[in-house]
Amino acid sequence: MISNTRDMLNPQDLAEAKQVGLRRKLEDARTDINALPELPEGANNAVQQAGMEMKMEVTGLLKELETLNNKDPRYTDIKKEISGKKNVMKAWQEGFGRFQAAKGEFFKNLFSYSKANNQLHIARLSDYFADNHTGWQIKGKDVGLLTEESVYVSVDEIVSLSNRLMLPANKEKNLLMEQAFEIENIVAKQGLHGISTRQIEHKIYLQRTDTADGEGGVDPEIPKEYALSTMYDDPEWGRWAMENEVDTMMIEEIVRKGAGTEFRDIVAPLLVQYDMQIKVQPSIDAGMQRYETVSTPSQPNVPAQPQVPNAQPGEAQLTDQKLPPIKGKNSWGNLVNK
Repeated sequence: MISNTRDMLNPQDLAEAKQVGLRRKLEDARTDINALPELPEGANNAVQQAGMEMKMEVTGLLKELETLNNKDPRYTDIKKEISGKKNVMKAWQEGFGRFQAAKGEFFKNLFSYSKANNQLHIARLSDYFADNHTGWQIKGKDVGLLTEESVYVSVDEIVSLSNRLMLPANKEKNLLMEQAFEIENIVAKQGLHGISTRQIEHKIYLQRTDTADGEGGVDPEIPKEYALSTMYDDPEWGRWAMENEVDTMMIEEIVRKGAGTEFRDIVAPLLVQYDMQIKVQPSIDAGMQRYETVSTPSQPNVPAQPQVPNAQPGEAQLTDQKLPPIKGKNSWGNLVNK
């Protein structure tokens, strides 16, 4: 990583400012992020220069080839070398293509990346993809750019940095939210007898440790990214961790090492506890409120009956129900004017 005065700024503020600048540039240029050109800005000059140098090399090889017998071992070597030059040019094209693909993906996800990412990486990529550099350089098969500090950064490094960026685990969070709604509806209809908290916890644990990528493959980074997104992107995590005296720094260290035994035995159960208390329990409580409202019979609106003042416990109260009407008197026993 380049060390300069920018790194002294707050990384979050720096990443935010860089993304703002990049977005403003895209808006001013009315860039269609879904239809980026094949080559990035300034790449043509680098290709032309490297192409001229390669042409001179090939010309020299061809001249040497003319002086050799086709049975000479050197003749075969030169033919292979000339053929290899074509592969070099193809590698340039592929390198620039991968850079443009990574750029397009970065453009689409501006301001959407997880806070768990290294914010200085986001700031650097914002510079690279905003063409805030001094130009492109081609070295053999590799293509790269020169930063404003005149440091060469290969496309391979840039693409690798971009591929490591994490988005918030919205898919996993939405799944849990849907499950919480389903639990609420079950409780609302059947009460607490309709659910098993042990089964719910087990299901959440499996989701927290699941490495399936949804496309028939396996990605061990999924549980790790889900955990980091919880700790950095969930607004409830900080308060909950403090109240439960969770050593967040230790947990994060375990997570970033990878989803190994410590993750499954220490981190995953802790995250299940968080999910149960913060995401699931409120749905259970809401379901119980609905259940009690439906299951408790409504009371008719019966007007309150007057009581005899200073009545002793057990003493009958005079009401219309206890004292039938008497002829010549009203229902309270008072004489009626006729």
